[in-house]
Amino acid sequence: MDDALDKLRQAAALLPGAFVYSEIGRVYVKQGKRAEALEALDTAIRFNPRFQPAYLYRGRPLRQLERMAGRCRRVPPGPWLWTLPTSVAGWAGGSGTPL
Repeated sequence: MDDALDKLRQAAALLPGAFVYSEIGRVYVKQGKRAEALEALDTAIRFNPRFQPAYLYRGRPLRQLERMAGRCRRVPPGPWLWTLPTSVAGWAGGSGTPL
């Protein structure tokens, strides 16, 4: 995969465009590198907003992030929040004292 990525980066340097950046994003998706994949796919979309494969490849990392966010939302506040420093608890939505 790294060889393919190197070749795609070389291609992007020579002839940047939606196709090459969507392929870079697809490789990153297969490697599980969500942030890099989304960055490359967003670049592909900026080159050509009508290039449908970029949207298709973008769906997988976005679904994974949505699932992760859903899991985080389901964790109820509990006694663990009381042990955080006030500044962190305030950021997390608590006051630093038991709810």
